[in-house]
Amino acid sequence: MRFATRDLESGKGPVNYLDSTPMIRKDDKLVAISWEGALKEVLDHFARKRGEDRPVVGGIVSPFHTNETVFMFSRLMSNIFSERAVVGVLPPLEEETDIVFDSGFRISRDRSPNRQGLQHLCHGIVNDLLARAKKDKIRLMYALDDGVDREITQGWDEVLRKIDFLVVQTYAMSPLAKLAHLILPGPAPFEREGTLTNDQGRVQWLRPSLPLKGKVRQDWEIIMEVMNTLGKRELAYSDVGEVLAEMEKRFPAYEGVSLFRLGDSGLSINGQVESS
Repeated sequence: MRFATRDLESGKGPVNYLDSTPMIRKDDKLVAISWEGALKEVLDHFARKRGEDRPVVGGIVSPFHTNETVFMFSRLMSNIFSERAVVGVLPPLEEETDIVFDSGFRISRDRSPNRQGLQHLCHGIVNDLLARAKKDKIRLMYALDDGVDREITQGWDEVLRKIDFLVVQTYAMSPLAKLAHLILPGPAPFEREGTLTNDQGRVQWLRPSLPLKGKVRQDWEIIMEVMNTLGKRELAYSDVGEVLAEMEKRFPAYEGVSLFRLGDSGLSINGQVESS
């Protein structure tokens, strides 16, 4: 069992951390399932089948995740689901304004650590995913949850309960996770490794404070396995540095960015990010 702590982002708590194994909903209860079984469930529900319609797939991505995870999620949605994918984000925690001092120093209202990286690496994000979900009648959804104790509005609750199959990749039993048909356990924030891009365009290396527990996998690794399962691909990144190297090839502004070069201070990018 993974331990619980307070939610440092929202100031609320305690947070219920998940066991380190996937869970599937059976008879309205979430029960443990193997990783192999979980990937088979994803294949059975998301794979294209001949002679059947191709339902719209909704994707929820989060600015609380690393560049590498966002990059892999974007590839999943655009390369595997392609034109039937609709990607958006959940609403921010609360509406505030930036704090600007006379000197010009600014504290951003946005407490998410990687919104800039999300904007760079995940193109085609819709402004109002809830409206699109209602309009396009999304039947399948893959949510990269941030684990924050965010209230699910009535509108979202109604949409999510109508979805045929909801996959939530998360580390905590958040309100969103409680509605899932399948939960894929990812690392808690202090277990993650990867890079983040702050609002000044500086890429920094996020190092894990604790090792992964049990059968938990890094978020980018889970997405890689899902891509391999659905697309019959053979992606075989062995560590986050290899994912970053692939990302560097596709986004010129990140050229030259490596874990070795980032060090403790990070690197600034030019901000002109266009995928090749």
